[in-house]
Amino acid sequence: YDYVWQQTEFDPPYSQERMINLLEITGMTILKALLNKLLKIKPFEDNFSDVKELLKHAISVCERWIDCCHNLYRMWKSNKSHRWEDDEYMPTSIIKYNKRLNEVLQIRSAREQYSILIKTVKDEQPDESKSSNYSFFEGIDVLQYNPFTEPRWQEAVQAYDRSMNYMDQKTAQILKMHLRQAQSNPRQVCHYFLLFSK
Repeated sequence: YDYVWQQTEFDPPYSQERMINLLEITGMTILKALLNKLLKIKPFEDNFSDVKELLKHAISVCERWIDCCHNLYRMWKSNKSHRWEDDEYMPTSIIKYNKRLNEVLQIRSAREQYSILIKTVKDEQPDESKSSNYSFFEGIDVLQYNPFTEPRWQEAVQAYDRSMNYMDQKTAQILKMHLRQAQSNPRQVCHYFLLFSK
């Protein structure tokens, strides 16, 4: 991209409008590739470590493209021979998709952390009906960002968050119990903070 932008062999130089189009096409190609890769997973049903790995990889790809666009803008804005004149190009579709992937990962990760914490208490079994209520997301393709379905997604996230109040209270009780037991042992307190801070 930088070579095309800075080339001086042809006149006029590569236009800003065409560069935005090229960046947009690249972003859409990245998005399609990620969608094809993630098509195979069910984020709320499949093995957590597999889901986490794929989502983190997709998030990393999105973030690298966002950074790439930002760095190109910074270089071109200060280029004296062919300066970028308008506002910074923002790969909006990638930014929004990245946000969605982070939300999905956060929801799934929280569920896994609740399960781990509850298992630390003897004779306490997680109440699956209360701790993994993903029914709010039924009928929503959670790994597909669409501006028209975004309000429905946000409603589902809010409903899910409200339903998790029980687990938040249960988690707070368990953490208090662990910290009370470990009060005289600072190492143990640090261990709990490290264990549950992920």
